[in-house]
Amino acid sequence: MKSRMFRSIFAMLLTISLVISFSACSDKGNDESVAKEKQEETTTYDESGLVPSAKPDNEVEKMGLNVSAEGGVEISANTKYFTTNLKFADFAGESDSKFRAYAGNQNNLPELLCPVSSNMYVAKSLPVFYAGSIDDAGHINAAKIDSDVESYYVAFDVFVKADQAQKVYWGETTVTCEDNPEALTAMRVALVNCGTVAENSKADEILSVKPENALQNRVVMYEPKSTEHTESSGYEDGATVPDLYISSPFSKRTPTGNGKNIIQEAQYAGAAFGTLATDANKSENAYFNAGVGINRVRVYIWMEGNDVDCANALAGATLDINLAFNAV
Repeated sequence: MKSRMFRSIFAMLLTISLVISFSACSDKGNDESVAKEKQEETTTYDESGLVPSAKPDNEVEKMGLNVSAEGGVEISANTKYFTTNLKFADFAGESDSKFRAYAGNQNNLPELLCPVSSNMYVAKSLPVFYAGSIDDAGHINAAKIDSDVESYYVAFDVFVKADQAQKVYWGETTVTCEDNPEALTAMRVALVNCGTVAENSKADEILSVKPENALQNRVVMYEPKSTEHTESSGYEDGATVPDLYISSPFSKRTPTGNGKNIIQEAQYAGAAFGTLATDANKSENAYFNAGVGINRVRVYIWMEGNDVDCANALAGATLDINLAFNAV
């Protein structure tokens, strides 16, 4: 992978630093099919899976976001002004510079990060995420999250300008969490190449550009520490574990798995769509196909709630994600 990166004529380096205080989900968010105001009465909080572990009393202390490009590749947060470096304030729309995110964007840099799940299925649509809870009887329930905005995961648009159709690879990508290394075993980072947009597009034009399907547009999901497992999961490091993602809402299902914290029923969970990249195969699998022009790339970062290693007792953790992209 290093040889490909250094041979490349064009190289784009994308660096994201997130400082996040993990805690359980609050009552803010989307209008889910399960009313959140009733959860306090009906929910028994757990420490793993889609289920929150405690009532929230910690929020994100600080989130830093830096996106930079090298080797002739330029990026934008608004399709009009391109540069080699964008910061948190640009994506949050808080910057006074011309590089700030486009008006009407649906970027989400949350004050709270909670376990959710998505199989990243796209068909002229963005992927759907699900939030879960557990009732007093120990059954898991999952409700669809209606929008990225005010959700419990990171989502934002990066516009990548390409002079020719080409594969854009991830280079040396690292995810670290010194405060709680186990947090990484359930983290996911995904790129969804939605398609090309015109320069200086308005919000309705940008938001209407959505991926046709996962394989054609190269949905890429990266799972760091995929071979490492928490003690509570019941699996040894290197063991083969269920790799399933929630695909539809459900209620009152019985969790399974060694740690008895995931859903494996085929009608509710399945394999991820697109390409799954791990530390072992990033050099071959971690890329998306960039078209000629300005590509709308949707970036997602989340804690996968249907991962056997997912635990929610991570308040105060510091998470650093460094993504290196190599456009060939």
